Parts: sequence; structure tokens; C-alpha cells
Amino acid sequence: MTSVLAPPYGPKVLRSLRDFQRNTVEYVFSRLYLESPGAKRFLVADEVGLGKTMVAKGVVARAIDHLWKREDRIDVVYICSNASIARQNVSRLNVTGTDDAVLPTRVTLLPARIKSLQRQRLNFVSFTPGTSFSPASSLGTAEERALLYWLLPPEWRREDRAAVTLLAGNAGRDRFAERVKGFDQSTIDDTLRIAFQKKLEGGAADPQALLPRFQRLCEEIGRATNLSDDQRSARSELVGEFRASLASTCITALEPDLVILDEFQRFKDLLDGQDEASRLARHLFDYEKARVLLLSATPYKMYTLQDDGSGDDHFADFLKTVEFLQGADSSTGTFKEQLADYRRALLQHAGGDLSELTRRSEAIQQQLRAVMVRTERLAVTPLRDGMLREVPPLAMHLKAADVKEYVAIDRVSQALDAGDALHYWSAAPYLLNFMESYVLKKRLAERIDAADERLVSAVSEARSTLLSREDIERYAELDPANARVRNLFEDLDAAGAFEVPWVPPSMGYYALEGPFDAVKSGFTKRLVFSAWHVVPKVVACLASYEAERRLVRPAAGGEVTYRSARDKHRGRLRFTVRDDGASGASRFAGMSVLGLMYPSPTLAIECDPLQAARDSRQGGPELPVLSDVLGQVRSVLEPRLAALARPDSGGAEDERWYWAAPMLLDLIQHSETTQAWFGQRDLHGEWREPTRAAASSNEADSEAQEGWRRHVDHARQLLQSQDLGRQPADLPDVVARLAIAGPGTMALRSLARVTGQLSRADSVALRNAAGRIADAIVGLFNLPDVEAFVDRASEAHRVRTGQEPGPYWREVLGFCAAGGLQAVLDEYAHILVDALGQQGHSMESAAHAIADEMGKALRVRTATLSADALWVADDGRPVLERGALAFRSRFAVRFGAGPAEGTDEGTDRDDAVRRAFNSPFWPFVLCSTSVGQEGLDFHQYCHAVVHWNLPSNPVDLEQREGRVHRYKNHAVRRNLAKQHGHALTADGHPDPWRQAFKAAESEREESKPDLVPYWVYAPPGGVAIERHVPVLPLSGDAERRTRLQKSLALYRLAFGQSRQEDLVQYLAQRLDEQAIADVTSRLRLDLAPPIAAMAEPLPVDDGVLVSTGVVPRAGQALKALGDDVDRLSGLLDAFAIVREAARLRDSVETFRELLDRFQAVRAGTAANTQGVVQA
Repeated sequence: MTSVLAPPYGPKVLRSLRDFQRNTVEYVFSRLYLESPGAKRFLVADEVGLGKTMVAKGVVARAIDHLWKREDRIDVVYICSNASIARQNVSRLNVTGTDDAVLPTRVTLLPARIKSLQRQRLNFVSFTPGTSFSPASSLGTAEERALLYWLLPPEWRREDRAAVTLLAGNAGRDRFAERVKGFDQSTIDDTLRIAFQKKLEGGAADPQALLPRFQRLCEEIGRATNLSDDQRSARSELVGEFRASLASTCITALEPDLVILDEFQRFKDLLDGQDEASRLARHLFDYEKARVLLLSATPYKMYTLQDDGSGDDHFADFLKTVEFLQGADSSTGTFKEQLADYRRALLQHAGGDLSELTRRSEAIQQQLRAVMVRTERLAVTPLRDGMLREVPPLAMHLKAADVKEYVAIDRVSQALDAGDALHYWSAAPYLLNFMESYVLKKRLAERIDAADERLVSAVSEARSTLLSREDIERYAELDPANARVRNLFEDLDAAGAFEVPWVPPSMGYYALEGPFDAVKSGFTKRLVFSAWHVVPKVVACLASYEAERRLVRPAAGGEVTYRSARDKHRGRLRFTVRDDGASGASRFAGMSVLGLMYPSPTLAIECDPLQAARDSRQGGPELPVLSDVLGQVRSVLEPRLAALARPDSGGAEDERWYWAAPMLLDLIQHSETTQAWFGQRDLHGEWREPTRAAASSNEADSEAQEGWRRHVDHARQLLQSQDLGRQPADLPDVVARLAIAGPGTMALRSLARVTGQLSRADSVALRNAAGRIADAIVGLFNLPDVEAFVDRASEAHRVRTGQEPGPYWREVLGFCAAGGLQAVLDEYAHILVDALGQQGHSMESAAHAIADEMGKALRVRTATLSADALWVADDGRPVLERGALAFRSRFAVRFGAGPAEGTDEGTDRDDAVRRAFNSPFWPFVLCSTSVGQEGLDFHQYCHAVVHWNLPSNPVDLEQREGRVHRYKNHAVRRNLAKQHGHALTADGHPDPWRQAFKAAESEREESKPDLVPYWVYAPPGGVAIERHVPVLPLSGDAERRTRLQKSLALYRLAFGQSRQEDLVQYLAQRLDEQAIADVTSRLRLDLAPPIAAMAEPLPVDDGVLVSTGVVPRAGQALKALGDDVDRLSGLLDAFAIVREAARLRDSVETFRELLDRFQAVRAGTAANTQGVVQA
């Protein structure tokens, strides 16, 4: 049996957690493993965004340490509702830091992996209920079906070709046959094979059993390649049953020690259902040794209303959850009586003494805390508001055009007998254009050709309220025609959102210039929630159109049309090569663009704008101006550039110096690593994002890729010859701008900051990753919208100074500098380390993950959303043309509507949209229905939630706002920058954000948990999580808002009660505001875990390379070494991690073991590195 790195894992994992998370870990572990009587099942119900997965990781580490000497093999099973989440989170839960122990996300693949499971001391198995407990509904993956082929009894496979065709599913038969042929049968476990075959052969005499049906279908199919619909249906059903039988066999082979159910409310029917899927799930939950850890912020329906049509669903759901947690020895009956007593006492309370209510509340609290805990963020701010603030709307008023549209839409609705259109009208404008599946629109489409007189008249009178194709084509200003849309536009306009392509940095290094100077200091993205499905489409189309109209029309002098604005657009930063056939010479037109993309370690280290800004402000509170920072950098560069000049170079100025100078500086300052970087065999592919650097079937793309390759080769050749003429007079100015705003150097500097040390910017791995980020940034500046931003800024500069704009690449440099893009990337990289789970990972791993995420966010495709054209023909007949109006959606996007037109086939649009929204770049507005309320993060650059329609209950309101109130959210970072940004003048950690969080930690009151400053940080005058509720005065929505706000304070008192709404309304009517405040403060159930008694403090260290979260094994260090000298730094990083881990351990035995491993690594690498060391 092989072994991963031996425990203890607990100390190093606990160091990566915040104090309240450690408290939860220690309490949960104690209840599951130490106390008697303890709990076999436990629920962590922390409020959304507080890191339940990290808590689970801590429990896993403590459990492994506890079981290591007690069990020969430890199996951790992780179950969640989504396969991609399962793959992501099982890696986060894997405390070993290696992939060796991670098994597949489909339990039906276990027969080919079980041998690995049996060999390993520790295994992490992840899967989803849909693919593992209920697999009969689908064909599964081709890999599963190839495995099934070899698991079938040999006699079942006599008709080999038919069996292959049957199992091929939707894959091509020949390709699937190759997969079957290439499957490694030696990996299949014989015990599971025999058990599966016995299960298949049971009841074979029954004509409906699997064998007879399989044989009949094989006979029908024969050697056919095209199957009928009936045959396909029969095949899917049969393969599904095979997979279900295999899942049952595999589940019973697992011997879980710890089962983790993540967001288990999504599949809680498995807990007590009577079907096969529930039986299989309970085999895991009820396994003798197993402990079950449940994770969910909403483990049961938290609040129900009478008009939900669900009666006492909350009460029954709550009791069912508690009964499952308490297990076979459940005392749910007693607990139910306690709840009833508490309710009666609440109803009788008329103010005054709360002691009896407090006693009953504490008894309930004690029962629940035995099986669940919940941490909430509200308790850490003085006003218990969790830094949440409601923002009054700017422009919620009706205009005559709004009323006119209501009259028009109502007349059409009446003509179609589609009911009252008031709610539709209040939600969105241009409904007849944008509606899709509503009854009103369906009836319009069905009856429009019938020439009904009432309908013809209604549509004719509605003409002025419809979208005009001509207006759109000429970029005419479209009337918002709706109070909510108008309010959103004015809100965005007031914040300056239409003026810039990225959110300005929370912590700028110098005063921003140009359009960025006009952006409101508290600007944040907008997350919009609506109950109406038409709203996300309307918001995405109209807001994106308005943003583009403001940009493109002025920049193009009013001559461009909406359709032609993107026709054949190729961007200006291109790698074009012009060959002169006569002379054989080639002109490389894109070398300056390559200079933008070049990641220079010399410029990154020696010309840091953060350090230059610190020097310029000399400890003062005011930010320096950009020219001062450039002056500081120029003074560093001038002597170095002068040393590069050729004494005998005369003639005209040689503009090649602009892109070559940083490379030549690197050949002097970082000679070995620069030569190693340029000497990479596939530098073309390493520098650019791999899929973009690959050959394309598109002729234009292929030409561009070849141009890129030739530009890179040209740079290599020039560096070898260094044949350059006279330096341009403004070379120090241009290189200074490259140093602080060149995309390649900015990206390199950001990666070096967050991966440990700025001095490591010469790493080949970091430079490759930086090059890919720079490629994505250059792609951004090739978009028509961003080109228009740059052109507008250049024209404003010309008007102000009289200076004519330079070449586009220079204007891009100026725009990046004006917008503080270095500080933007530094902030983005800092939060990605946490978001991507890279704490404690190697420099190479973190850099690659960050570059990949940034690249994907920057390259999100512009979607095309369609609307219907509705007009009246010359003969008076109304005409409906479906999908005739096309809107580009980039500034604002919809979420949760499935694939959008205009995106690549197979692209997961929602993932792409979420990734882009969580970046500082466009989109600035994301609009969703309730699909966006649960389990998703939108907090990285957004702390404003717009409730387009109010939810029906306070829990849904909190769920929506919980999407942005998360770890290191945008509001926290803005407040942190305001309080501590000016103080970061002393040399310290290269990541200023790490310094700022540490400074805020040091000022925190001892009684406050680590929620401050990482989740909540609310200094006086700071920004907050914003709640925007755009309701019309005196409307039903305004009354509903008042009612909802009052119930927010009371609903927690109704926790676990039947008929919750009745109880909340009753208390609201009987108690005044002061009494409500007293009652909620005293009686609110507090399920926070007790403070853990730590033998010694565990300092949190979230640096990438200095963390002890991952201690490499010898094999990993060997692999990190690679084939070139630069890889040696990776090995040294690994040694440093081992040394740091040893220093922090408190056990002599553990320290000795770590030193032994260090010796093993050194001995193992000696032979492979001897030649390098000698060299």
C-alpha cells in the first residue's frame, strides 16, 4: 500500500483558516470523533460566503490525523450537485497537496480505479447524485461505456460489432471502437467485475431482464450504423440500466470514513426517499464507520409565506433535517414540543421580562448546537447591519412616455384576452419586442395574421412605443421608457460607468487621469435581480446599446451604423509582415506591439510605480500625479539606457529601440534567465495563450499566427546581432511608460507581487504567464469599444494640450497609465490567489492559474441577443418578424438564460459571464433571475445589488445580497484602501493588499473575530454593501418593501416555527420598534460554535510561497526541476517551504521526518542536477 505524505495535516491547514472557521472545525471534529455521546452527522450552516468549503477542509485534516493510526485506509467521499464544482472542490479539500489521492467524479468509473484506491492509505472520491445515484437517465460518458463493454460477461459480447454499436451512444462508432480497443483491461478490479456480472445475470430467465433485452437489441442492430428512433430510445434505456447496476455495485464497495454533502438541500430527497437512488445514498450515510458532514447555508426552507402554496413546508422540512442529523436515536419528538412551547410563549409576550422566553430559546439552542452550527456576519458591526446600506433611487418617476406605453401594451393585451399588463409594464419597456414565452406574446404571434380589427387597431396605436430598426441602425438615443431602466441608466451615468472600460483600482498608486478621473470614487458593478424573465434580456440589450452608442457615434462622427460598426473589424494592434519580393527584405509592422507584450524583469523590479509613488509622496496622504511617478522612473532608466547607446551610431533615429531596449536591459541585468526564456523551443506558444498561438483553419487567423511567429523570431535575431542605430531622443520617456503601463511588464509585476517576491520576476514560468496575460490585454485594446475609449481620450488630450496623437500603440500605453492599470492588475491578482485556491501552491502553479483566469475573463465573447421587430405595413396590417433586431451585449449581460447566440458551440456561457463579471473589466452590469441567488460568487468587483422586483420573503433578500457580501469583497477592499492605502509607504511585502489587510488586522478589537476585516470592514464614512430597491412612490412595491424590511428583523425569531408568516405579522402588530429590537437581540438563536481552546496561536499566512499549506514530496521537487537552469528556482522554493514547515511544527519527531525528506529530495536530485551544478 502506497502512502501520501504522512500527517499531521491539521496544523498546516488550520493556519490557512480564519479564527471563526477554526472554531467551527474544532467543534465539529470534537462532536464527530471525540465526544461521547457524540454525533455521527453534523451540519455546518454558516451564512453564505463565509467559506464552508474551507471549514470542511479543516475537518478533513483533523479527521485524517485522528484516523491515521487507527485505519489501514481512509476514504473521504465528497458529494455535490454539479460535476464541475465536485472537481474544483475536491482539489480544495485534498489536504495532501498532491493529485495522487484524488479519484474520479463518477462512481461508475471506480472498477478501473479501485486498485489505486486499495493501494492508497488516503483517497478522495467525488461524485454527483445525478451521475452516481441516478445514472439510469442518461448514456453517461464514452469512458464509462468503454469500461462497461469490458465488464460485460464474455458471452454477452459474442456479437462484438453490435455490442460496440449499442454502447457507442452518441459517439461515432469507429472512434468508440478505438476507445474500447485501447482501454487498459488490467486496471479493472476482478472483485467488482464478478459482482457486477452476478447482478446482471440475476433473473436472466425473465424476458424483460437485461440479458434477453440486450441480445434482442444486438440482433436488431446487427452491423447497422444508422439506428431508428425506437432503437436509440431502447439503447439509451438499456445503457442507463447497465450504469445503474454498476453504480449500485460500486457504491457498496466504498468504505467511507467521512462523507461530505455540499449544498445538500439540492438533493435532500435522497435522505429519506424509497427509490434505488436513495437506498444507494443511505448505504454511504449509514456505513458503520462513516461520519457525515453536511454543508449548506439554507439546509431547509428558511421562511415560508401563506401564498407560497406550501403550507407548513418550512416546519416539516426543518424537523426532517433535524431528525436526519440526530439519527436513529432521534429525540425529535421532544424537540418538537420545545418548539411548540416557545411559540406559545412568544404569542403571549406583550413586552417586559424576557427571562422565560430566554430560557426556552436557550433549550432549543442547546439541542440544535449538538448537531449543527451557524456563523453569521451581522454580529460584528455595532448596528448589526453587516455593513449593509440601502441606497435611495435617483430617478424613480414616471414620464408621459411611460404612461403612453402602458396604455398601448394594455390595449394589445386586452385585444388578445391576455389579462392585466400592469406588472409586465412596470418591469420592462418595449415588451412587444423583447417578450419571448409569455402568454401575451404567444397569442400575438398566433393571431397577428388573422387581421382581427381590435388587434390591428391596438398595434397601430402602439407604433410609437416600439423599437425602430432605423433608430437602432443610426445609433439614435432610445428612450428608456421605464422608470426602473431610467433609474439604472442615471445611476450608472452618475457613477461614470459609461466612461471607462475597467473599474478603477481601489488602491491607486497615483492620481488617475483622463476619463478615469471622472469616475465616482465608490463606483462598483451592479448585480440586478428580477422575478421577470424578460428583464435580464431588456437590461442587457438596452444598457449595452447605450454604452456603445455613447462611444461609437461620437468617435465615428455620426457616420457609422450599428450593423457596420463591427463589420470586418480586425483591430489595430496586429503582427503584420510585409515582404519585399525584389529585395528579399521584410518589414515587421508589429514589433512595437510585441514590445507592449514583452514581460521585462528589469522594468518590473527596478521601475515599480508603487515604489516610485511612495518616493514621490514622501509619506504624505496625497497621491502623487502621474508625471511625478514617470519622472522617478525616468531617472532610474536614463543612465542605463545611455549605457546601451552605440558611440558610433549616427544617422536617423532608430525606432526599433522602443521595443528592443527593455530586452537589452534584461540581457545585462538578468542574462541567464533572459537567454533561457528566449531560448525556449516553443516561445511563440509559451508567450501567447496556447489556443490563440495554435494554427487556425481560418485563413486570416492563420496569417496572423504566422505573423506572430515571425515577429518573435525577428526579436531573437536582433538580440543576437544587436545591430541598432541612434537612440530616439524620447526613448527614456517611452521606456518609462512601458515600465509602468506596458501590459507584459505590468502582468509580470503583478504575478511576482502575489507569488512571494518581486525579485523573482525573472522566472521563466512567471514571464510565460505574464506574456499570456499581456496577449489578452492587447486583445482587449483591439475591440471596437476599447479602441473608441482610447480615441476619445486621445482627442481630449489633443484639445487640451494641442499635441497630435501618436501611433495607436503609444496611445494605448498612455491610456493604461492614465487608468492605473498596474494597480488594477495587482488588486485582481491578489483576489485571484484566494478565489482560485492558490494559497500555499508553488509559484508556477499560482502564476499559471492566475494567467488562465485573467485571460479567459478578458476574452469573454460579446453575445448577440435578439428581439422581435413589430411594425405596421403600408396596407395597415401589423407584421411580426421574429429575431429581426440584434443587440450586442457586452457592457451589460444576462445570466442564467443558457447559451447565447454568437458564442462558440459548447461554450458554457454562464461560467464565462461570471468569470468576466468577477474581473475589473466589462461587463459592468449583470442581470439574473433567481437562478443567480444560490451558490454563486459575484463579489470581487461588485457590492451593489439591485432588487428590480422585491422577493417574497426576507431570506431570499439575504440570499441575493449574500452573492456580493463575501470574503475580501469589493466594499471591504475600498474601505481598506481608504484607511490604510496612504500608510503603505514603508518597504514591506511586495503585495500592497497583503500589507493593508495585515494593518487592518492589527487594529481589530480582540473581541472581534476574523470576519473583520476580511468579510466586514466598516470605518466611518466608508462604503457598504448597497441595497438598491427601485420602486415607484405610492405603488404596491413600496408597501411591500416596508413590510419586508420589518419582517427582516423578526423572521429569525420564527426559526423552526410552523406558520411563520402569521407569527411574524402577529409580533409586528403587537410590538413597537424598541420592543422588536429588544426581542430580536435577546431571543435570536445563536448557533455559533464555542471559541476553541488553542494550545498556541495559529498565525494565518496566506502568502503563496511562504505558506505551509503544501509541503512537496521528493517526486514533486524532482518534477519541478525540469530540464533547464531556471527550473532550479522551483526546487529551491520547494526547499524553502519544507524549511518553513519544519520551523512551525511543534514536534521533534515531525521535524526529524521533514529533514529526512529534505535529504531524500537532495539525494534524488543529485544525479539529475550534477551537470547543471557543474556548469
